[in-house]
Amino acid sequence: MNGDLDSINLFKGYTQEENSNTHAFLAFLNFLLHADRRDFFKLLRSFNCGDVSTANPEDIEIRCLRYDHGTWDGEIYSKRKRWFLAIESKINKIALSPSQLRRHRQHIETLLAEYDHARLVLLTPFDADWIVKEYLHGKCGRNIAFLSWGDVYNLNP
Repeated sequence: MNGDLDSINLFKGYTQEENSNTHAFLAFLNFLLHADRRDFFKLLRSFNCGDVSTANPEDIEIRCLRYDHGTWDGEIYSKRKRWFLAIESKINKIALSPSQLRRHRQHIETLLAEYDHARLVLLTPFDADWIVKEYLHGKCGRNIAFLSWGDVYNLNP
């Protein structure tokens, strides 16, 4: 085999482990979208982001974003502006800052002018109760959904 092909690493462009994990998760979702639409839509429905099941795969965009101060790590959305899911991934508790979470929530609010539904999905190693208590002062809000890395690795849509 060609030596150049032996050394391909899709994730080498990431300096933060959480970003390469997010990329792998979104790559898996892209695979599901094209291989098993039923399970893909079942997972998306769990985020309570409107009627996602009527979308065609060609209508759905899945993007992993390179680090840019103020952006989330990835996004899944309807090109027809029906729904938008922003993915923010963390692999440890101290990495989530209150200011980052506040910026993301504000951005989601602005997207609601464009999309019927918009939601921030926090993909973390800890549970929703801890985030709500520590960062949201007990008030979650309607535009945040939670998914733990444990749920991803034990995914049974």
